[in-house]
Amino acid sequence: MAFEDNERLDSIEILALNASRTFLCTGVEESTQNLASIMITMSSLLWIRCQWTTKNTRSGLGWDCTGNHTLRKSRRKNDSNLNEQLDVLTIHEKAVHAETERLEKLGAAERRSRRQEKENQRLELSRSEYHNRWKLLLSNTSADMPQAEIRFDDIPWPILPAFKKNEISTFLFTSCVPLADPSIDTAIGETISLSSSTSAQRLAEVEMAKARKDRKEKLRETLLCFHPDKFEGRLMSRVRPDEKVKVTEALAIIVRVLNDLMGRSGRQF
Repeated sequence: MAFEDNERLDSIEILALNASRTFLCTGVEESTQNLASIMITMSSLLWIRCQWTTKNTRSGLGWDCTGNHTLRKSRRKNDSNLNEQLDVLTIHEKAVHAETERLEKLGAAERRSRRQEKENQRLELSRSEYHNRWKLLLSNTSADMPQAEIRFDDIPWPILPAFKKNEISTFLFTSCVPLADPSIDTAIGETISLSSSTSAQRLAEVEMAKARKDRKEKLRETLLCFHPDKFEGRLMSRVRPDEKVKVTEALAIIVRVLNDLMGRSGRQF
């Protein structure tokens, strides 16, 4: 009977080892799913060890002719072994729990990264469509072509869901350093001050200057499209009469936001 118990115990230990190897070799999502099976396996191992140790301890108890326990010392040894096994299993369970938390955090970070990547792709497509619509709209303004009426929705507005500063800024400058946020300059300044390499400082300064230049160029380009004088001369005459007030109000909002975004450089249009 003891031999069968030993075999059963060995099989459980092998199962736990295989489960642990699978846990370490799989990806984040699969590893998280394997944690449950590992915990069940280790719980089974603990239960069998407890049963096996208790049974062997009890079966080893006997009485001699004087009525004293003959294996009291053996029982204490078995109890000590059981406590050691419980301590080892507790340590393992804590390690599994810590690994579970680490994998969950890693998985959450990966999901956030994928969502951000999809959002950036969506913005790139929106910007591409925005520029293409402007090219098409301006290409139909020549004098030898019939001038179709323009509705409010026919105008490519540089927005996401609303005419708000953060929406316009996000649409235009997702890939640029947002100069409107002073914490960006502070963080870059701290990075430069902590760097011991002069070349690294110069590289950071060059990259920052390039980001500012790209931002200004995008702002100028957008302002040229929506500046009231420019828009009036090129497109306002084609806007439907019943929508001219709405278009004029939208132009004022866009220009005010763009000027505000240019404010830190002291350049006003």
